[in-house]
Amino acid sequence: MTQTSKGAIGIEFVVATALFLAAYWFIYFQGALMLTPQLQRGDVRELAAEFHSSVLITDAGIPPNWSSGPSQLGFAEYSNGSVKPGVLNQTKLGWANGRNCTDLNTTMGGLEFAWRVKSKGGQWACLTSIPKEGVIKRPVFVLKGNSYQPGVMEVWAA
Repeated sequence: MTQTSKGAIGIEFVVATALFLAAYWFIYFQGALMLTPQLQRGDVRELAAEFHSSVLITDAGIPPNWSSGPSQLGFAEYSNGSVKPGVLNQTKLGWANGRNCTDLNTTMGGLEFAWRVKSKGGQWACLTSIPKEGVIKRPVFVLKGNSYQPGVMEVWAA
């Protein structure tokens, strides 16, 4: 190859550079795909269920002492100006029991999820058509009067 003018680039150099860059990006993206774990739909549902179960158990909702129609759903007991994470208020559970999960989800950002609480003192759940897959179970206590009833909260998401 002979160059007739200073600074001229030959076609071979352009082709070689393009092939090099294409090979580099191909290897880079293939490596990224192999090294990055791929989230499947089920994994995303479990992450969403984990998030919602955490919020329902540790948050009292807005307002924190609600007994009907909260602007944000949360079942944690609220008394004397503090929230008791993991201790669920039976009045709040009773209000939400039997209601459509979709209606309740609007207070939690509109994400589709369902829940059920079982304890010695009773069972509460919202009505749903969401398939019960990727269920997250959390131990809880339900405050009934002055006694704490041990139980479990199940949450699953669409």
